[in-house]
Order: sequence, then structure tokens, then C-alpha cells
Amino acid sequence: MAKDLDPSVTIIESSLLSKFFNQKDQQKTPSLELPQPLVTVHLMWLGVETRTYLIHKNIICKYSPFFEAAFISNFKEGETQRMELWGTFGDTFGIFLNWLYKQKIVDENGWVTSAEALIDPWLLAQRFLVPQLQNQALTLLENIRGLKKENNRRLPPLMLKWIYNNTSEDSVLRQYVIATWHDGVIAEKDGFLHPRLLLLDIVNSNYSKMRLAELQWNQQYPSTQPQKEPVGLSIDELKKFYVDETIVRAKHPNRRKDNADGLEYEGNEEEDMNEDEDTEH
Repeated sequence: MAKDLDPSVTIIESSLLSKFFNQKDQQKTPSLELPQPLVTVHLMWLGVETRTYLIHKNIICKYSPFFEAAFISNFKEGETQRMELWGTFGDTFGIFLNWLYKQKIVDENGWVTSAEALIDPWLLAQRFLVPQLQNQALTLLENIRGLKKENNRRLPPLMLKWIYNNTSEDSVLRQYVIATWHDGVIAEKDGFLHPRLLLLDIVNSNYSKMRLAELQWNQQYPSTQPQKEPVGLSIDELKKFYVDETIVRAKHPNRRKDNADGLEYEGNEEEDMNEDEDTEH
């Protein structure tokens, strides 16, 4: 699922990451000095095994309650120490394993180059109940977003659909998408629409922000007079919809100009008339 949006951008671990994850607050990584039991995870897709991994049991169970409940139990997985994992991309699971052993989000090349490549690990960590990985992925995602141009900081529509299809209504990842939403179109020219629930969240979020701003204004500037609703747009708001007159004038350099005696034509009127005749033909 994850593809690089911009291969030229290489993300090196940011200062945000070091601030967010204080070393003393992190759990100690299990020691591998002594022999450790191994568990086997088979990635399955459409009934076919795609990849097989041998993983140290104490490591995967320490960080993931999902795997702990499976491998330390009386279930089939606990008895066989094997698990068939359905619907998981191999590349994403590989990033998850790298994180288990290194506590860093890296792919097979040693870095992450796109925002998309961080969404899938976040969603997988949601499934495996690993909040540390989710938070680290979100921190790097914000770092990548900050490197992009201002008009290109939102996730692509396809990825937004992927997020909304794989998260619940109260998901913090959805809340992040809304909080970092910038002004822009919500429907593409080719008819591709953003998720319906995303649009609803944007509307509700903007309305809440407007109400909060109104309450703060009323508290700061209380008035004994009932406040009237503003009528129409201000001149600055209206100017956003003006046609750029400089473009029009560039197309018609021989235009009329006003003077004290009336209207005077600039340029050669005869040449202009000939130009118009040529245009008609």
C-alpha cells in the first residue's frame, strides 16, 4: 500500500523525536545475551503464505499485548508457537519488526521517505496495540509534513480514504488529519472525492473553532447591546473573488483612458480595428 511520494526527501531522525521520547521513560529492550525461544509468524494473503518470520518471543510479547495474548495462552498459537497473520503487507510488517529490535522506524534501506510509509505502520501498531510505535510514526509524519510546501502538506485523497476505512470515529489519527487540514479543495477535478466522514469532520471542526472564537471575543469585549450578524462580505473578503484586472489589460494594451475632457483612446485606432477584423476572420 505504501509508496514513496517524494523519493528525494530523506527523513533523518528529528529533534522532535528525541524530545518526545525521553530515554529514561522508555522501556528497556529485552536482552538477547542468552538463548531465547522463537515464534513463527506467517503472513497470509488471499489464502497464500507470502512471508515467514522467526521472531524472539520475549521481544514481540513485551511490546505487543496482541502477540502476548496469542503466544502465552492455551489457544492454538500458544500451543504451536505459530501464527497466521492475515491482511498484512510484508513491507509494513518488516518496518514493525525493525522497530521491535531498534526502536526506530526504518525500512530495508534504513530510512523512511514518505508520509504514506508511516500511515501503514501506525495502523498496524493500532492492530497490535503498540502505542509507542504509533506515537513515533505520528511524530515523524509531522516532521515530513513540515518539509513540504505549504500547499502540499495534506495527505493524498487515497491515503485519507485508507485512514478513514481503518480507524474508528474517535481515532486520534483522524483528529490529527482534521487539525492539520489547510484550506483547499475537497473534490478533485476528476471527480475523486475525499471520504464523506472526513468532510463532515472538517465542517464540524470549523464550526467549533468559529464558536470558540466568538465566545472568546464576547468574553474579552462584552457589550450591553445585542450583537448584529454581519451582513455580506467585507471589502477584503470580496476582493478574493475579483478578476485580476492586470491580466485583462495585458490582453488589450490599446485601451481607452479617462481624462478631464472625456474618453481618449490610447494607441492607433485604425490598427486596432484591423486587428479586430483579422480576429473575426
